[in-house]
Amino acid sequence: METNSRFETEAHLAGSCRFSAGPNVRKARISGPSPRTLLFTGFEPFNDFTGNSSWEAVSRLPDELPGMCIRKVCLPVEYRSVRVLLLEYLTEMKPDAVIMVGQAGGRAAITLEKVAINWMDAEIPDGANCQFSGV
Repeated sequence: METNSRFETEAHLAGSCRFSAGPNVRKARISGPSPRTLLFTGFEPFNDFTGNSSWEAVSRLPDELPGMCIRKVCLPVEYRSVRVLLLEYLTEMKPDAVIMVGQAGGRAAITLEKVAINWMDAEIPDGANCQFSGV
């Protein structure tokens, strides 16, 4: 898959997973189970916001937990390009699970989205200055 350098500079990738097992690192990695990879995504600021609570929360996660490598990606708020970029990350990282975090203005608590509908409809333009209505 071709990489677009614009996305590489705009999307921020964090989480390095440095597992240290002392002098027997090679042996430990060969004989032990490989760590599970969890991918968390958040979004960059958009519109007139100076930050985005989704990325603020995700970026504060640890890089690793026992047996788990935590990767964190800050995605652009762009309808068209985010699909391509996310697919690149999924293909490259091959995570065992993905948790996508978003900002929902006006909510007082963290909520799970029960139903996600791919309906490109917004009152304001996205980060690429594209505005869609029910596409």
